[in-house]
Parts: sequence; structure tokens; C-alpha cells
Amino acid sequence: GVAQLDSRGTSAQLSEYELAKVAPQKNLQHIAITISDTGPGIPPQDLEHLFERHYRGVQASTEIPGSGLGLAIAKELIEQMHGQIEVFSPAQSIWTEYRTQSAIDKARDYRARGTTFVVWLLTK
Repeated sequence: GVAQLDSRGTSAQLSEYELAKVAPQKNLQHIAITISDTGPGIPPQDLEHLFERHYRGVQASTEIPGSGLGLAIAKELIEQMHGQIEVFSPAQSIWTEYRTQSAIDKARDYRARGTTFVVWLLTK
């Protein structure tokens, strides 16, 4: 399906049950763009391979189309801009939360839902 952003460009309906939120945050040296959804999350065994070319993980056994290139290309482009991309599943609700140990422990608990991608870009 096609995601459609709302009029402010801050959320998108991905499917009947999933909603993605986009939340830019800025500190003195970086801007952090967080993209979160409320879907089923990403299994832990898929997280370490998520940015590899042609890797589709559990989606390879479904009817969801794709080549497994999207996240690999996104990561390469972000790194060319001297940025960094991180993924947390289950999703993290606020951008500073995932830097704490309790949030890292929470992210390892796959029973929670959703996924958060954080893109860090330099502001200078």
C-alpha cells in the first residue's frame, strides 16, 4: 500500500491498523528525525540484518511485495550525508528515551509493538 501523509506531513496511514508518526527534534549539533509506527514490530533476529541489501526477513514469507533494497539504500544515503540511522523495535515514544538503559531494555522486549527509526543528521 501507499502511505499518505497528513496535511502537516507528520503522520501517515500505512494500513488499516498502522499509523506512522514523523517527529523532527533538534539539538545544537544534530537533528533527529523519528519515524514510528504501531505495527507488529520487527523480530529480534531480523534487526541485525535490516539494512543489508535484499534482506526481507519475515516479510519474505508473506505476500508483501518488495526487493529488500529500501532500507539499505536509505542507510547509504544517510551515511553519505554523514548521518546515522538507528532502529528500535518495539517503538520508542520520545526521542530522548531510547538513550537510557531502561529504554534499551524495553527495546529488547519484543512483546511490545511498533518500530521506531531515528535518523541523525548534522546541522552544521
